[in-house]
Amino acid sequence: MRNFQILINNAATQLEQPSLEELSAEQLQDTFNLNIFSMFYITKACLPHLKRGAAIVNCASINHYVGHLKLLE
Repeated sequence: MRNFQILINNAATQLEQPSLEELSAEQLQDTFNLNIFSMFYITKACLPHLKRGAAIVNCASINHYVGHLKLLE
């Protein structure tokens, strides 16, 4: 039996705001903390434990590709 090492980064949040003016700095920071920084930190923490051939999968929302009318992009 072979052992495979896989890290899957699959956590994100998106909150609707009617306009950029209504997006608070705190909400922006919270979004980046969960969507970007958490992926960076968990991947960095795992790297010393991953062996050659390990896989890292980063998931993204469909909104990244096709957009969404009520989400700022």
